[in-house]
Amino acid sequence: MANEINTPFDFVYFINHSHVDHTWWNSPEQCRERNEQIITELLSIASAEPEFKFSYETTASLIQYLEKYPDRKEEIGNLLKQGRLDVGGLFVSANDDACSPEAIVRNFQYGARWLEKTFGYSPKVTKEFDTPGHPVQLPQLIRDAGMKALVITRGPQGGFFWVGPDGTELFTFCVPYNWSFWRRLGINFSETEKNLPRELAKAAEKYPGPDLIIPDGDDMTLPNPGIVEICKEWNKSYDRPKLRLGTFDETIEMLAGRRFPRRSVIYPICG
Repeated sequence: MANEINTPFDFVYFINHSHVDHTWWNSPEQCRERNEQIITELLSIASAEPEFKFSYETTASLIQYLEKYPDRKEEIGNLLKQGRLDVGGLFVSANDDACSPEAIVRNFQYGARWLEKTFGYSPKVTKEFDTPGHPVQLPQLIRDAGMKALVITRGPQGGFFWVGPDGTELFTFCVPYNWSFWRRLGINFSETEKNLPRELAKAAEKYPGPDLIIPDGDDMTLPNPGIVEICKEWNKSYDRPKLRLGTFDETIEMLAGRRFPRRSVIYPICG
């Protein structure tokens, strides 16, 4: 008989991703090269492993990639159609507190509209990873751009419905984008087995069950080729919780149908 962990969670969703930096991580040229490597490797892993999924943060680097590698467009489009890849609907994950209102609005225009025009893909989630401020009008902007939810990494942890000044409600989920990376949950099965129970106990205090989302990635990290095998080994050894791979599109949509508190202000915030 397989083992069980004492936890309120039935399922833990690992979301493999990489926080996209355009200048902070290194020079603009080296950041661009790294992002090209990230996309090329995710396509390679996805081709070899049908259960692999990846969540890409924003569109600017994807646009640059296709300018250099237009022959990879069909592969990317197929992964989007299959639900094995999602892309956030912003052009970049900008520091909104340093942007003009015009720049904030156009960030949606250049992101979501490009995805729709290029792939026929309508992004469901806005991703503002590592962004230190969020405009109070963000719920209205996101819903007007056709997206259903927001993922942030700075603010009150967990899920809530953010109510904008005009009354627009938006499901918002705050979770550390480097959770798995810094807690060594996606290194190999032995590290996962050693460290995950402790993280589940901590998570139970902040995230209501029965499902938990754990991002697996960090600044400019390469896709994790071992995450599929880690989940398989865990599920052979444990009846509960089960580990699954997911994208932000599918997991956030699942959570958005549940009851969460409402907030009119979140911190940090700008605007």
